[in-house]
Amino acid sequence: MEDEAALKSGAMKPLTVLGIGNRLMEDDGIGNYVVKELRDRESFPMLRLEEGETDTEFCLDVLEETERIILIDAAHTGNLPGTVSVFQMDDEFFRGVAEAAMAHNYSILQAMKTYGCERAGLLIGIEAASVNCRIGLSEVMKEKFPRIVDVVAGHIENYLL
Repeated sequence: MEDEAALKSGAMKPLTVLGIGNRLMEDDGIGNYVVKELRDRESFPMLRLEEGETDTEFCLDVLEETERIILIDAAHTGNLPGTVSVFQMDDEFFRGVAEAAMAHNYSILQAMKTYGCERAGLLIGIEAASVNCRIGLSEVMKEKFPRIVDVVAGHIENYLL
């Protein structure tokens, strides 16, 4: 693959896969768990895989070092728990992101827009079953986790083509 050769040669900044969410809030941390599993499986050795959690400053630093990004996060779209939704991040996508928000609602997408770090790529949302103050995934998500990781990996592979 042409992009893979460019990545390995250093001619192109890496595509980064960034998991975000709060592991202390049950399924909200799903993005981090998926990225960790992809790393453990050694699924994409040519990509940078990072667990950004809720550390906006770290995530912005990661964005400074990449041209394209795949964000993986919990979603609340009304779909069944474990449903994986994919959104293309482009100029139109970022036009819909609010310019300002209250601190407790501030998302990485808003930070990207605020600090001029919008990047082309994908937002992969995974429908959460439960977001409560509890470490670890809900039982529903634990059961669906292997399939979720496979589906996310498939979306990443398709994006790389």
